[in-house]
Amino acid sequence: MFSIMQLNADDTFSISKNDYDELSQLSNKYVHKNTGSSQYLYNTSYTYNIRGWMTSMENEDKDNSTLFNMELMYNDNIAKPQHNGNISVMEWRSPGSTIHTYLHI
Repeated sequence: MFSIMQLNADDTFSISKNDYDELSQLSNKYVHKNTGSSQYLYNTSYTYNIRGWMTSMENEDKDNSTLFNMELMYNDNIAKPQHNGNISVMEWRSPGSTIHTYLHI
């Protein structure tokens, strides 16, 4: 699925494109592609566990440089496991920073 935009008499360009996996979960979101370009400027990838809960998200630019990434844990033994779908651990990072962590205790 994708969205196209045109402003006045300018060429059309793609605003976004979404890819879905076989379970209809969002797997990739591509944002902003200039006219004539075959490459989107940004890509966000999503992964899920067997229950359909999001486990990671990674945002990259067109050069595959990571802009932001995040990992979600639910029933890992790092913190108090949450078997009901609540997040027990969240780790995130952006370029030039250390890993930030949230723990449910």
